Order: sequence, then structure tokens, then C-alpha cells
Amino acid sequence: PKYMAMNINEKWKPFVRNDVPWSDTIEIIKTVIIAVTLFPIRMFIFFTLFFYYFFMLTIFLFGLDLTKPLPEFRKKFFIDFAAPGIRFWMWSMGFLSMKVTGDATCEDENGKANILVMNHLSYLDIPIASTVFGMIGYVSKASIMDVPFVNTLAATWGCVFVYRKGENTDAPSATEQISSRDYDGGNRLLIFPEGTTTNGKYVLRFRSGSFVGGHPVKPLAIRYISNKFSPSWESINLLPHAFRLFTQIYNSVEVICLPIYYPSPEEAEDPRLYASNVGKQIAKALDLPISEATWDDKREYHTLLRSEMKKEK
Repeated sequence: PKYMAMNINEKWKPFVRNDVPWSDTIEIIKTVIIAVTLFPIRMFIFFTLFFYYFFMLTIFLFGLDLTKPLPEFRKKFFIDFAAPGIRFWMWSMGFLSMKVTGDATCEDENGKANILVMNHLSYLDIPIASTVFGMIGYVSKASIMDVPFVNTLAATWGCVFVYRKGENTDAPSATEQISSRDYDGGNRLLIFPEGTTTNGKYVLRFRSGSFVGGHPVKPLAIRYISNKFSPSWESINLLPHAFRLFTQIYNSVEVICLPIYYPSPEEAEDPRLYASNVGKQIAKALDLPISEATWDDKREYHTLLRSEMKKEK
């Protein structure tokens, strides 16, 4: 399309897709073949695992108040039970290759880190990280607690909930929840300090909220390896993205596990400095530049995309 070839503002570049267009002849032929062969099998496995896990959650968590901490024996059962299942779940999406480099443990001779920080590329990042580190909590909108099944998962995994302005003025902010969380006895928490997804060609400047409190963190760098279709969920709607994901011959991802980062006294006192230095480490591991683009730049770019697409209709 014409809007993909237009001059791109420097701050929009982290949000531009890097795919071979779906109109490419070879892509069309490949998609049709896989859609009538592999696609039905993958969908069957995907939804079988999904509903099986939902069924197990429904039985073992029946009658519990999900707003309160779950009994440890039940939480441990689902954490241990779900991790292998998630790997099969990723296989159903075509992720036959999942390369993990570096030390995937969260402890060393100096201590441990229960906060995982990662650059953010896709809704796939969370299940992929879970295949490496087991079930982990993450930061999410509080409104997901109104969504069946998802609310149960969020409570089981120990997520941090963010309320929109005016929703719950008495609730602690995400920064307060992260800094005061029980990292000795609680679940590991996965945080995306960029605040939004990118196309994998840049790392956005890390926000400081995740680093308040001066807790040690485990930096993770993720990248999707692709030639025709990028699993990065950037500037594309969910359904076409999921369909193209399931109709690839295979998908590949690499997770680079960096050493635990213990903040210096200066970094512990200055969350911005701490965030900046951790972000630089992840960008260096991926050999990517750091962009000063923000969510507002992304929203501006998407507004332009929608406008240009309407003109072409």
C-alpha cells in the first residue's frame, strides 16, 4: 500500500511493520496450503489445551475469592502444571524453535531477582517468558478482572493491576505495588518498562516506575527471527496477525538472559538512572538503537495509518 512507502517520521520507525505484504504471490500460495493442512491441526491443539486448562482452573479454584491471595498449594499446583502445557501451546502456534541463551536462573552468589524486565514486542512475550521461567505475574489493566478465565489466570499468576483514572482512587498505583511487592515469597513479576510494543528494530527508553524501590532485576532481551512475517504485534489488528502467525511454516524466537542487575547506591536512589542503564544493557544485547519514541508518537502514527487506509478504499 502507498501508506507503507510514505516518508516516516523518525519517532514512528519503532512502530512500522517489517513484513512481506500478504499480497505477495508466494505468501498467498503458502498461506492457502497451510490453511487447509496445518492450520486446522494447530487450532485444534491450541483450543484443546486452552479449554483443558480452563476446565482444571474452574474445578480447583471453585468458590475462592480471587481478590485474595490463593492458597499456596493450589497456586503451586497450577504454576507447576501449566509451564509444560504452555510449551505445547507455543508449538501449536508454530514456535518449533525457541532459543534461550545465557543464564536462565534468577539466583547467583550475591542474591536473587524476582523482577524480570524485558523489551516488549508482542502479546506472545508473556507465554514465551513463562516457558523459560515458569508461571509469572505481569502488569495488567484492572479491567481484566471482569473477563472470565482471564481473571482466574491473572489471580493465579499474581499479576499487578493498573486502574485507569477515576476507576479506583483508593487503589495503589502500579509503581507502589511493584515497589512494595513481597519478592521473597511472591511470584516472579515480568515487567515491560517500554510501556508498549515495538517492531523489534528499536528499544524504547525505559520508564522509571518499574525501578522504584531499588530491587535487583533480571534483564531479558527477546527477538523474533522471521523472514516473511514478524510475530511482533505492531501496527496490525489481532485477528489478521494471529491468522498469519498460525499459517507460517514455523516461527522462531530467541530469549537472551542477562546476568542479574544489582543497582548501585546511585541507581537505587535514582530510578531514572537505574531504568536507563538496564535499558542500555538490553539494547546492547540485541545490538539495537534506543529510541526516544513514546506512546503518544505511536498513537499519532496509528492515526495517520487509519487515515491513509481510508483514502485507499
